[in-house]
Amino acid sequence: MADILEIHSDIMFDESVSHYEVHAHQPYTTSNFNNNDEIRISIQHQELNLLPSRSSLHISGKITKQDDTPLAQTHFANCGICHLFDEIRYELNAIEIDRCKNVALTSVMKGWPSFNHSQRIILENGGWIVDNVTIQYLENNEGYFDVFIPLNTILGFAEDYQKIIVHMKHELILTRARTDLNAVNQVLTGQAPNRAFEDFKINLSKLEWIMPYVQLSNEYQICLLRQIDKPITMSFRTWELYEYPTLPISTRHVWTVKTSNQLEKPRFVILAFQTNRKASNDRDASLFDHCNLTNVKLFLNSQSYPYGNLNINTTHNQYAALYDMYANFQLAYYGKSPKPLLTKVGFIDKCPLIVIDCSKQNESLKNAPVDVRLEFESSVNFPADTSAYCLILHDRIIDIKIELVVDFQYFFKPGGELIIKELAILPLDQSHIDYDTDIWLFAAPFPWCRLSNKYKSKNYFQLTEVHGISWNDGKHEYSESYTILKNKLEGASKIYTKSKDIQEFIKFWIGKKVMCKKEFVVLDFNNKYVEEKDETLGECAEHYFHYMRHHSNHYAYISSSEGGIEASYMPMSCAARNVKIIKKMIQDLKIMEWE
Repeated sequence: MADILEIHSDIMFDESVSHYEVHAHQPYTTSNFNNNDEIRISIQHQELNLLPSRSSLHISGKITKQDDTPLAQTHFANCGICHLFDEIRYELNAIEIDRCKNVALTSVMKGWPSFNHSQRIILENGGWIVDNVTIQYLENNEGYFDVFIPLNTILGFAEDYQKIIVHMKHELILTRARTDLNAVNQVLTGQAPNRAFEDFKINLSKLEWIMPYVQLSNEYQICLLRQIDKPITMSFRTWELYEYPTLPISTRHVWTVKTSNQLEKPRFVILAFQTNRKASNDRDASLFDHCNLTNVKLFLNSQSYPYGNLNINTTHNQYAALYDMYANFQLAYYGKSPKPLLTKVGFIDKCPLIVIDCSKQNESLKNAPVDVRLEFESSVNFPADTSAYCLILHDRIIDIKIELVVDFQYFFKPGGELIIKELAILPLDQSHIDYDTDIWLFAAPFPWCRLSNKYKSKNYFQLTEVHGISWNDGKHEYSESYTILKNKLEGASKIYTKSKDIQEFIKFWIGKKVMCKKEFVVLDFNNKYVEEKDETLGECAEHYFHYMRHHSNHYAYISSSEGGIEASYMPMSCAARNVKIIKKMIQDLKIMEWE
């Protein structure tokens, strides 16, 4: 009530976002939309602020007979478009963040308890058929279909993590299903005894990832850039589906689903059954069967959920407890008032899910691995060809770690300490080897004349025989070097360098307390990389200027051998080129390990 008294409160305008636009991204090739094909959609541009929680899959195509004529008794099932895919994976910087197996069943089992009645119209645009009264089809009379499937109905990451993702490579990998039978409902056509199901084909003409781009105002962009150098932690709830392909013909079954660690122990478990619905022409693969269940219990080690027996009897219309567990999922999972999408009758006929809330757990489950076990009973034997599905909703935390490649060229100052001249820093997780490296060239901290003859000699060697940068070159004040290096390395979890000396200098100069949690990796240069004149591993502007002026960035030195005295050539050392060499070495080593 205090808000109504603030008559002189300031007027607030939200100007944090200067531009919001939606872009469509296509796969690498449009020729691999057939069964069992892998489809990759990549967003390579890395100077972007993207909002995957608001992204969607735009899928268009046509379903017809094999001769391209319209079908009469074959139509898409609920979530039929999702049945076209066995798996969808989401990757950031080539690191898997989330995945959805058996896409349609996962979406249906998670969707029915989550959606409310007011969402039914927008769900139709995403390929759902939820109206119990009117006959609805996803395709028109000619067989054309066009759907927008929100990514947050497929992946828990997209539903829970609603922040922008800055300067990362995004990739969505979709695997086409082995068969399209699960995507449709069919009715026999023709006259007896020659009745048969229509032979159909599904042609996908368009598959796009629709991604929002968020452009920030200058003030917020500056604040954001100060934060992205630090590790980013993303927390969300992932949806993990397990299948028991064929239940034994009995009235009771015990299913040991998995053993989970502390973080990924179940918070909610959704159990469902299907009898003879997989790859069946006349059985809807998006519906479930109650199988005359009488009781279900979930065990996390020795703790059971629910505590008492359910005492279900569908024959006598006794399943109110089951519907109550389904309806209250929205309150427990989202913290909002329950507004279930299905009525009680629609629930038992179409989607009799057993929704178990196990989010409240005692202390015994917090100190050891958790065994997940399901026990269920029915009043009659489970029918033949009955499959059980267990959808586990559990927590997941992803740490986006920053790995940097660092190198610098230097002079010496009295006392043996190093003077940074050229500093280069390259993020390891960028997808392209020619990504713009951060480069700084620092002015001298004091005049050359203040050096003793000993250090003039040592630094003259650095100038002529190592890096070729003069003492007085530099656009940045030397006093900035400490702050720049400290700020850039502050959020890094792993730092790659080319020598132990550079590693020790960073630890000494920045401070061991700051650097103690960093993992350092020293890679010895391989001559193959140093001697290559690879144009993608180019020098910085300073070295390129000298290269153009002298027509080569190589210097000659005299060596003796059995054949006499000869000239050899080695490239001048450039920090900008070195970090790219180190990165290329790391990438090649990873490829070799994989092979």
